[in-house]
Amino acid sequence: MDVLKNDVENLIEVKSKHSIISHFWNAISNDMRSKGCIVKNSVLVWRQNNWNAFFYPVFTFKFNKNKHLVEIKDSLNPFGKLFIVIISVAFVYFISPKNILSFNLLGNWQWFVITATFMLLVTMLSRKIYKTEKNNQLELIYEFLGIQSGNQNTVNEWSLTKVLTRLFTYPFCVFIIAICIWGLIENSIKGLFPAIPGICVCLVYLYFDIELIRKHKKSKST
Repeated sequence: MDVLKNDVENLIEVKSKHSIISHFWNAISNDMRSKGCIVKNSVLVWRQNNWNAFFYPVFTFKFNKNKHLVEIKDSLNPFGKLFIVIISVAFVYFISPKNILSFNLLGNWQWFVITATFMLLVTMLSRKIYKTEKNNQLELIYEFLGIQSGNQNTVNEWSLTKVLTRLFTYPFCVFIIAICIWGLIENSIKGLFPAIPGICVCLVYLYFDIELIRKHKKSKST
């Protein structure tokens, strides 16, 4: 079945600009309607939901000169990208030593490892949330447009790479949580900012990764 530009335009409930400001407003407005913008040879569509206000995808539908759909691309919305940078910079700022110029990096390698790993976990977590949301929304879009989606469960969640990654990230998440709790006990109120984001990122990462495994197992059994 050929999909025309008019068919894709029907996905949009509210027309909006594709900019950081519009996506920021979309994230805080709690408006769950699908939004998008229409240009000459493409249509951009995005939608947030209650559990994912920041890391939702923007789908770009591209058309040929006859207005037939030829390609669908996706990317993280601009505010989602900015949000990752803000969280990472804020975390580094609040745990950085006061006298940064005289800071001995080799003598305080633990600080570097924890900082680098936290930013890595933030990136991995946002990517995991994004990919999960992308697949869920694509299924709904394919159903609406009458497109054969094919097999969406071809990813092997138990590949050697994924197993080795989990053997590293799971214990490290537990370690980061323990360090954050220790920081809260030792520093009281001063330790709130670096501790709370660290605990939340680790817990959410573990939750989403376990959910992916569960969904993958369920899809294979059906």
